Amino acid sequence: MTGSAVQVPATSANLGPGFDCLGLALGKYLTVTMTPQLGAVTVENHGAGMALLPTNASHLTAQAIRCYWESIGHRASGFHLRVESEIPLARGLGSSAAAIVAGVALGALSADPSYDLAQRKAELLPLCHTLEGHPDNVAAALLGGLTIACILPEGVLALRRAPPPGLGAVLVVPRDQGKASTHEARAMLPESIPRADGIYNLGRVALLLEALSQGRFELLREAMQDKLHQPYRLPRYRGAVAGLEAMLAAGAYGVCLSGAGPSLLALVPPQRATAIGSAGVAALAQAGSAASYLVAELDAQGVRRLTDAASARIR
Repeated sequence: MTGSAVQVPATSANLGPGFDCLGLALGKYLTVTMTPQLGAVTVENHGAGMALLPTNASHLTAQAIRCYWESIGHRASGFHLRVESEIPLARGLGSSAAAIVAGVALGALSADPSYDLAQRKAELLPLCHTLEGHPDNVAAALLGGLTIACILPEGVLALRRAPPPGLGAVLVVPRDQGKASTHEARAMLPESIPRADGIYNLGRVALLLEALSQGRFELLREAMQDKLHQPYRLPRYRGAVAGLEAMLAAGAYGVCLSGAGPSLLALVPPQRATAIGSAGVAALAQAGSAASYLVAELDAQGVRRLTDAASARIR
């Protein structure tokens, strides 16, 4: 087994109307360096909130490595992981998807040093989807850019679009409101929806994809509206609706709940990012919720293997 290092972007799922199918890769990263060692699996975690994560084989990235090995019949062995994260944990920004994608990619690279991750990353999607349970975040983390994921009878399929130039992202991240568990987030949603709501979302998904493709960013305010999940989830998060409205008023093109929350996503003109983030944070503060904001570029690459020089710099 050989050592390797990978970097995986944060992701935002749904983008408003694209429930469980759209994902966007963001320029905040999880970096994991894997080193072979005899015996046990050990993990060192670095980054905000990372001290709460396991430091042994129960770490999600370590589990994903071993799941990949098991899937190809590779013999398990010991290793050490150095995990460094810029992605806030449990805030609707794809931290678990990044951990899984990092592990599956490292599993492939450690089992076969010649594995061409750049060309073969799509092959890893089925296992990543199985481990995560839904495809939107892992597809974007793997492929980068804007991804459209579909569950087919024979498995999962994801297509990628390059992120449009001239578009940035602002993430307003509550510090005092936790993410709902997957079970809780799903339990908020109705078992069935009115036909009119389904038609509403279908039109806006199509409008969103075409607006991004054509660079018609003025259409994003309407294109990122949703009736399938946000009306049921937003009331759970204190100040969320006010935060979205404040970011629009400050110049955001379009806004939405990031995944199942609690973070809020705004797609923005980069030169307005600071003002938009500040407006969102102030709105949450008025509602009694402490938050901070992150400014991110859109990531075009997805998971990547770091060179020896790059991995040496992050140790």
